[in-house]
Amino acid sequence: GSRRVYRKCCGKNAPPPPASIAAYAHRLDNALVRRILPLAHEVKDEDADPLADFPIDEFEAREMVDLFAIWTAFHWDAGGRTLAEWFLERHGGAATEEERAWIAAQFAAWFGVWSVRDVQPGAGLALEDLLTAEHRFVHEVRGSEGVRPGMLLLARVVDWQGISLLAGMHNQPLPPMMETNLLAALRAGRELGPPTA
Repeated sequence: GSRRVYRKCCGKNAPPPPASIAAYAHRLDNALVRRILPLAHEVKDEDADPLADFPIDEFEAREMVDLFAIWTAFHWDAGGRTLAEWFLERHGGAATEEERAWIAAQFAAWFGVWSVRDVQPGAGLALEDLLTAEHRFVHEVRGSEGVRPGMLLLARVVDWQGISLLAGMHNQPLPPMMETNLLAALRAGRELGPPTA
């Protein structure tokens, strides 16, 4: 009733929309991963190769750079710790509160075989993890394009600031045989599962 434009009064106190939070989180994640990955050369010997430890064959790893980078930064055992843990030890004092919060959210996340239950084009996906039976609605504008209910995704879902989003995903829906093999591997040893904090 003040006759002021909404965004100048009530709107300025409104929380940002989920799509805006998700877009910001992706930018934050990309920037952090670029800072974390170079530590691989500092904390392990010269012959250390995360590609050799990746639980999917080398061709697959090269085909899904984003998934491999996330796994390397937040899950790969780099001398008894993840690279992200080394980053916090060496540079945590210079990290912002949001950066530390994002890393904590990544530590709480896991790779799963997620079944697409519903798609809201331009908004996101309703997913169910076939291993844990966890449900998430992930806010992904681009991720909601070209995906249909019933598809299976190998993905890492991160919960952050009240929303869920994809942070590391296989670049194609899973064929049935790969789904079976990955579920068996995840149940047996959680090779792609959450890192120990």
